[in-house]
Amino acid sequence: MERTGSEFQITNRNQRNPACYIALASDAEDHFSSTGSVLVDCSNLLMNQYRNTIARLRSELTEINKERTEALEWKNAQVADLEAGVQSSQQALEWRQSQISNLQESEQWLQDQAQLLGEQLDQERKDAAAYIESLEGTIREKDKHIARVEDSFSKANTAVQQLASFRASRAWVVFTKLREIRQFLFGSK
Repeated sequence: MERTGSEFQITNRNQRNPACYIALASDAEDHFSSTGSVLVDCSNLLMNQYRNTIARLRSELTEINKERTEALEWKNAQVADLEAGVQSSQQALEWRQSQISNLQESEQWLQDQAQLLGEQLDQERKDAAAYIESLEGTIREKDKHIARVEDSFSKANTAVQQLASFRASRAWVVFTKLREIRQFLFGSK
């Protein structure tokens, strides 16, 4: 048999050149009779087609393996990029968490300082109020003292004026003369 195009044609028996032998083995009791029907591929078309198919399949398999390898390498690169992105995100998250922790600590410190300053301010207000009250008490005492001094000064001034008017009076002049006479008569005392 010979292949021509897409069909097979029976060839002449003299042109047979077998490339392989096919044997049948069976446990059957019947004997197969050989009818002399032999399929011969004279031009090795079937074998060449088989070899070409194997070569084409190997080439396709190689191409598929190459594509798979490239796809796998691309996927591995994608995975590596994603892992790097995840690691970078984790580092950024850790950095943000440390910032949040630092800010919380700073906020707590500021609240503590504000409370401490508030307590100090309250104490200073109390101290200032006590000091002002003490100063006001001192001022009241000073005012009372000044009033007493002014009153004493006024009384002394009145006494001085009375004394001055008494010295200017005739009674003083008579008294002074009587005293001089007494000193003259009885001696100086």
